Amino acid sequence: MLPDFVVIGAMKAGTTSLFRYLRTHPGVFMPWRKELDYFSNDANWKRGLAWYEQQFDDAAPGQRIGEASPNYSKRHLWPETAARLTGALPGARIIYLVRDPIVRLQSMYLDMLSYGGESRSIGAAVASDPDYILTSSYGMQIEPYVERLGRDRVLVETSERLRADPAAVMGRVFGFLELDWEAAAAIDPIETNLSESKRIPTRLGRMVRRWRPEAVDTATPAPGPAARLLTRPSGYDAARLSSRARRRLRRRLAPDMRRLQELTDVDLSYWTGWDGQ
Repeated sequence: MLPDFVVIGAMKAGTTSLFRYLRTHPGVFMPWRKELDYFSNDANWKRGLAWYEQQFDDAAPGQRIGEASPNYSKRHLWPETAARLTGALPGARIIYLVRDPIVRLQSMYLDMLSYGGESRSIGAAVASDPDYILTSSYGMQIEPYVERLGRDRVLVETSERLRADPAAVMGRVFGFLELDWEAAAAIDPIETNLSESKRIPTRLGRMVRRWRPEAVDTATPAPGPAARLLTRPSGYDAARLSSRARRRLRRRLAPDMRRLQELTDVDLSYWTGWDGQ
């Protein structure tokens, strides 16, 4: 059996929460492992379709089968993904969860700081690494899926709306998947992978991490005394952008946001200044 639907991202836009909400419905099967990355990871792709199909062996007859891999909406890094996915799953439905593009970019930066993939200031990082902006270029990312599958097979929702009214969003998602909403478990708010609750390495921590990465625990909000020398709370201060930088990013991303709205019926009213005005 192969998936009926795929959650393609975006990174740091609440896909883990969506994944967990989906798994509460008895009519849905998703493997316990999020981010199979079959269509984006060349090593996994080379394992073949039989390997991918095995990930869904435990699905019961009649269940909607799905998976969630945010790397499927990183077209700039893995341009073959949409063609691979739609070629293998021509009848699939696509769910794309997006977040205010600048807020998402900031959260991604904090995540990279926490896990050691970033050490520059946010201004320097965004200026030199296009991954930050292109991952927030939602129109560009969703375009090949809409072109290959059609608008009726693509659902775009916002993480802000999912957080504010999870029952309403999941009702829309279950309807999109043609599932009985009343069969779903009660939708209680789920908060996962909050970047602002993680810690980031101090200068000493970055030095120690080169030799003993396991000693630098950035995932525990309240570490022991020794670990406090190696990490500090992230908050959002580390990802603070100047007003000028935010205006520049907004101007750069505005055409892409218009493209997103042309391609989909996403409601951007939860995003200040991004509602097409």
